[in-house]
Amino acid sequence: MKALGLIILLLSTNFTFAAISKKEFETTISKVQNEFAQDVQEMGAKLAILGNWSNSTINAHTSRSTDSKIWKVHANGGFARLKFLNQDGFTILLCHELGHHLGGYPKVKKHSWLSVEGQADYFATLKCSKRIFSDSIENSKVVSNLKVSKFVTDKCTEAYANVDEVNVCIRSAMASKNLIEATNIEVNKIYNEPLPRIEFDINDRPYAKGHIYQAHSELQCRLNTLFNGSLCNKDVKNSLSDTEESSGNCSLSQGDILGVRPNCWYYPNE
Repeated sequence: MKALGLIILLLSTNFTFAAISKKEFETTISKVQNEFAQDVQEMGAKLAILGNWSNSTINAHTSRSTDSKIWKVHANGGFARLKFLNQDGFTILLCHELGHHLGGYPKVKKHSWLSVEGQADYFATLKCSKRIFSDSIENSKVVSNLKVSKFVTDKCTEAYANVDEVNVCIRSAMASKNLIEATNIEVNKIYNEPLPRIEFDINDRPYAKGHIYQAHSELQCRLNTLFNGSLCNKDVKNSLSDTEESSGNCSLSQGDILGVRPNCWYYPNE
């Protein structure tokens, strides 16, 4: 089996501070599985999102069977039980992992099927969360209970005219922030250092022009990427290409300003 992908941390987690219940863990996995199973089937494969609630390792990763007929996403309960992670944040985690299969270009050079980490983040909010967070009534209730900055509200309102789409944008952005903050807290436990400030209105430093970073970026860069995916107003039904950079994405080459992949990891010669 070709096991590849994301290992955030290898730690034990305390059940006492569980933010997500086992039922919520399983419900979220089922929802993403049901939403995208047909997409994968149309590509000649089978999607299998495999949750292991009892495994306390903080781990999520992606793999494919040797014959590439089964596309797998693996998620351990240890990640879901991060102290500050909520169900929406866990949804973004699953969407990220799914993005390694469905995110399209750019790909990891050694593995033609595997979208790079930044593109998996971008797919998570460009396509995945917009389809998972499809209930307009639920979105309105969720967003009304969130503490949302004026910056996020203004950007989502600039990107979308429809209030339902604005709510999906805000919910996706705040779910992304939850995942990044929960990860940030766990990472900094190891080094016992002050938590770095990670915010929507901070742009991470650019990567080398003409290059695409393939590994995990800094958390600030990841939040920038996830937020920009939320802001990209391309139709979620528009397919992503494995070889062409602008298909289904927002890009400078198409004249897009909002929602483009940030140059902290994606810096082609546009």
